[in-house]
Amino acid sequence: MEREEAKRKAEKELSKMGLEKLMERIPHRLSFGQRRLVSLASVIVTEPELLLLDEPTSNLDRENKTKIIARLLEYIEERGEKSWGMVIASQDEELKGICNDIIYIEYGRILEGENS
Repeated sequence: MEREEAKRKAEKELSKMGLEKLMERIPHRLSFGQRRLVSLASVIVTEPELLLLDEPTSNLDRENKTKIIARLLEYIEERGEKSWGMVIASQDEELKGICNDIIYIEYGRILEGENS
């Protein structure tokens, strides 16, 4: 990806998450929640075939948690039926609503699975 295209995509993605004002900020000056949102944005920009998220909403305040869930829902809609996938490892019950299949794992063992 060319530098200008990468910058344009980054600006667009940060704007979708209401973070455009953070574009010029030094990363270590961002709050934990802001860093989590910027991290998600940086991955989404690359349009991966497989999006792996480990506890994407853990330790976030309600506002940032809501932003992440909303953006993931938008992203699913944007990607549509293209060949891609998303795996979320989380204890957050709110994320169940965006998943097609759910697998419960405890101590490395699959307990059960469900389809929505």
